Amino acid sequence: EETRKLVDGVVRWNEALILRSDAVPLAEFIGFVTAYRAASEFQISTLLRGFCSFRAAMAELLAPPQVDPTQAFLALRVIDDAYLTAIFQMGDEYVAKLNRTIVERRQQLEADLARVAEQHQREYQDAMAMIHRQQDLLHKVSLPVITVFQGVLVVPVIGELSSERADDLIHRLLDAIVAN
Repeated sequence: EETRKLVDGVVRWNEALILRSDAVPLAEFIGFVTAYRAASEFQISTLLRGFCSFRAAMAELLAPPQVDPTQAFLALRVIDDAYLTAIFQMGDEYVAKLNRTIVERRQQLEADLARVAEQHQREYQDAMAMIHRQQDLLHKVSLPVITVFQGVLVVPVIGELSSERADDLIHRLLDAIVAN
């Protein structure tokens, strides 16, 4: 089905361009085939090989003894002009469409990457918040101020007493004295 559609398109533009100098079917065909192949990221050489296979078939059809050599030569000149025009247009349009495909895919990848980075940033922030909560809890548990009797407080020191912990111990102890 796909091959039949491509062959019909080639025959249509060949008839229109070669017999009537009508370039519209060629432009439509090039638009179709380049969009279809660029989206699949075909190599341009693959596209042009398929395209030029029709030119080679025409040369075989026009070969002597079926056609007078002079007439065959003149016909092949017209056909070659048409194919060169078509090949240059196809190459330019294909490259432009392939570049658009690449840009679109790059934009999609960048958007996906941004979403992933944002998700990782949220996860990182959540993890850091949990670590801070755990550090606060550990800090509170490691310097408890315990009321033993009315007017008697005990502060068991667990771990190393750094200057930061010592400042915190003084503040907690003073707060507990005022409260009790």
